[in-house]
Amino acid sequence: MSPTPAKTNPFPGLRPFNQEEDYLFFGREEQTIELLRRLGSNRFVAVVGSSGSGKSSLVRYGLLSQLLGARCSGRRRVGSRRHASGGNPLALLTDALLEADLYDRAANTS
Repeated sequence: MSPTPAKTNPFPGLRPFNQEEDYLFFGREEQTIELLRRLGSNRFVAVVGSSGSGKSSLVRYGLLSQLLGARCSGRRRVGSRRHASGGNPLALLTDALLEADLYDRAANTS
């Protein structure tokens, strides 16, 4: 009698998908479309939610794959920045936005 092949779970669990696992990401098309719609009328969109709810996977393999595909086909200019939260998430976000040159302090000081 031959052994039964081991079944593997295709999902990474609570960690985000790796780049090599993008083929496993599916089922969030409506959320991806909503993020694309919001980005069409806003320069910045934040994705927030509980730990382990799939925020990173949605952004990396839903949204960014669509945006980078658009960039590769020459339809739009795309920039992105990632940052992990920590003890002071607003300060980390501010630093990430400043690093990305998305905010001009001089233009907003009076």
